[in-house]
Amino acid sequence: MNIETMFFQHKTIKMAIERIMEEINQGAAHPRLFEVMSQLQDRLTTVTKTQANYMLFLEDTYKKMRSEVDSRGDQAGLPASSVNALQSGEYYVTAGTKNIMKEIEGEKLDQDFDNRLTNPNEKNSLMTERGLEHLIQKDEDDEDLNSTIFEII
Repeated sequence: MNIETMFFQHKTIKMAIERIMEEINQGAAHPRLFEVMSQLQDRLTTVTKTQANYMLFLEDTYKKMRSEVDSRGDQAGLPASSVNALQSGEYYVTAGTKNIMKEIEGEKLDQDFDNRLTNPNEKNSLMTERGLEHLIQKDEDDEDLNSTIFEII
């Protein structure tokens, strides 16, 4: 949520700078416009640095958490994924997401149930099939987010 807010700030500041530059290009040479533009550019660099630092902070945090989990697993002589289950004192079960998905897909409890209703990848085909193609929304935000990320890098 924090990084999403930072990306929104970055996008908003960028749009404001573009708007001010358009005003200046159209002939509005008021000194306050230049002052505001320089303040926004400073804020843009600050937001970009904050994003980079936050990403590094998250990476370090996840590495520390992973090393702690691995060290607890080594102390108990168990794989790291089973440490938390063993601490509860009852029993432990380890299962990867790959195996869980195989089991879920392998179970066909009700053959009459249309699995496409719960599959988000099938949403557009179902809407088209039922004559609702005018309600299908095009995702343009993902392209904006990707371009913003590439500009930051």
